Amino acid sequence: MPILGIQRISSFNYDMKLKLQLMIFLFLGSLAIIACEIPVFRFALERWDADLYKLKVFVSKSQEISSFTQAKIDRIVSWSVKSGGNANLSVQIIEKENSELEYELLYPHKSGIIRPVIKGALSEFPEKLLIDSPSRSKISSLILSGKSIVWVVIPGYNQQEAEAFRNVLKTKVSKALDTVKLSEGIIKSESSKKKKLSREELENALNSEIPLELSFDIVEIDRSNPKETVFLKMMLRQNPHLMDYKGPIAFPVFGRGRALDGVVDLNGGDLEKLTLYLSGHCSCTVKEENPGIDLLMNVPWADYVAESQIQFKDVLPPLSGLELKEEKQEAEQLGLENTVKKMSVFEYLFTVLAAVAALIVFFLFFSRAKSH
Repeated sequence: MPILGIQRISSFNYDMKLKLQLMIFLFLGSLAIIACEIPVFRFALERWDADLYKLKVFVSKSQEISSFTQAKIDRIVSWSVKSGGNANLSVQIIEKENSELEYELLYPHKSGIIRPVIKGALSEFPEKLLIDSPSRSKISSLILSGKSIVWVVIPGYNQQEAEAFRNVLKTKVSKALDTVKLSEGIIKSESSKKKKLSREELENALNSEIPLELSFDIVEIDRSNPKETVFLKMMLRQNPHLMDYKGPIAFPVFGRGRALDGVVDLNGGDLEKLTLYLSGHCSCTVKEENPGIDLLMNVPWADYVAESQIQFKDVLPPLSGLELKEEKQEAEQLGLENTVKKMSVFEYLFTVLAAVAALIVFFLFFSRAKSH
């Protein structure tokens, strides 16, 4: 039974989706023996670009656009990173016969979500609130100040339940973080500037001077705040089971505004698993193989990362020559060859056994959930 009267969404599909994400975390965590030493939250901040949202603006072929409307469209386009702005947004102007002036904001293509975040008449376009809001500004400030995870809480309509939810969240996340220690193999930014790094050392080098610490904070979104309307829809519409949910929800946000699925039951162990995974060694450096969805934010993330200042001990050969060598050269660029060479037979066996164990636990979860 959920603690403190906190309701759990009665959906088998949603339950299994969250369990499946946690099983992926468990599997990736089992590969930590061959991982880089940098925690997931910091690796994501320094090395994963935010995926682009798509804003479609529909205009009429047969009607001339007023100077006022054109100025609005030009402002929208200027926000995009593709036009020199800071927002992870691409803008597409679509001409249609006898079309009304309308807009539609879509989630990043890689998310697989086809329903729009928001849409409507261009005359009612939310302007800068589309790409920024008080909560999003606070989230980015906390992340750039060194917070490992920012838990975005959307409270329910019951004030007592919401307060109990916050207290349990703080207690459980604090206890989980207390069990984590940062690796001594991490090379700080100031150290990487003073000496040349090998490719192996590069895997464990920080690319910014943002403080590295194991800490978290909570940002609460007021459901009735008109300045947060777009952000609320962005958070809730990514999962159809959360769109009409009235209880409190907590989303872990890390990196360059990457959010994982919302947690509604703080008593099922999901909270601890998510916290430990995000604070643990980054075992899977390919962004697309990790769960989550990037939020639309107006932040110049790259300005805070100084990767170009790192000096390399070994110089890569130019990317030319036979096509058969391209994969090898790409692996060398990413530092993957050294990673593979470091693995012993024992490490391979350990990884395989850990993966099998993860699958067994998953099927146990599945069987248990199905029986209920």
